[in-house]
Amino acid sequence: FSSLGLQEDEEEAWQNCHSLKALIADPAVASLPAHMPAKPLREYEPHELQDSPESTEAVLGQLIRWEGLIGKTKKTASELLARPPPKFILDVTVAIKAATGFPPDLEDNWPEAREERLARFAYVSEAVSGALGVSIDFDAVDVLKGKEVQKTLLLLQLLALAAVRAPRPEGHQSSDFERAPGVARAIELPAMLDAMDRCIQAAKEQADAKRSAAEAAVSDGSRSLEEKIAVLERQLAEESRARHASEEELLKVERLLQETAASVKNVTQNGELAE
Repeated sequence: FSSLGLQEDEEEAWQNCHSLKALIADPAVASLPAHMPAKPLREYEPHELQDSPESTEAVLGQLIRWEGLIGKTKKTASELLARPPPKFILDVTVAIKAATGFPPDLEDNWPEAREERLARFAYVSEAVSGALGVSIDFDAVDVLKGKEVQKTLLLLQLLALAAVRAPRPEGHQSSDFERAPGVARAIELPAMLDAMDRCIQAAKEQADAKRSAAEAAVSDGSRSLEEKIAVLERQLAEESRARHASEEELLKVERLLQETAASVKNVTQNGELAE
């Protein structure tokens, strides 16, 4: 195992467990789509919001109950948001005001006159723009005509962001949809359990990788020591063989000297006898 591989495993484990920690701190994050930043809505910047029906349903679902707005229709919130009727958009806006008190001066009735409807949607856009300090590309006429749906959906998400950041008006009663910190709804539990499983699995894999790396290091160390001992043994054996060969050569020389000395002695003795 390389140190780079271990570092990558640690980074993945940290990210998975950090995501779980964020979900525990604010379970509402669990309802956000995976492609959106996993953080509380109030920490979002306007440019991080998206204009899809899925993301709009998730973001607004942190403040309102879709069941009450959908009513008896067989369509889901995402299906309604894909082509939102003007009255449905106003109903969503009114529900956000009921939950948060924002926009403060929004009337909750559905105007009969076209100009009044345009003025109502224009007011929402201006209130959101002023609260967030951003320019919003929105035309109320498009809402009534069913055009530029993505711009309308983005406005609704910006409305949710402005509402969650805005201070509660004096005397405003908390919505029954609000909850104590750390309390998860049933719809959020699958994502939280999945994050918990990923965190545990990543931590287990990291521990296994570290243990394997440690075992490999010990094995390498033992093998290295064994190799050094083997080299020393070979060197000693070679030195022993060399010493043995030298001793044999010395013995041969000694025998040769002894034989030579004996031959010289014999020659000397024979010479003396001849005289």
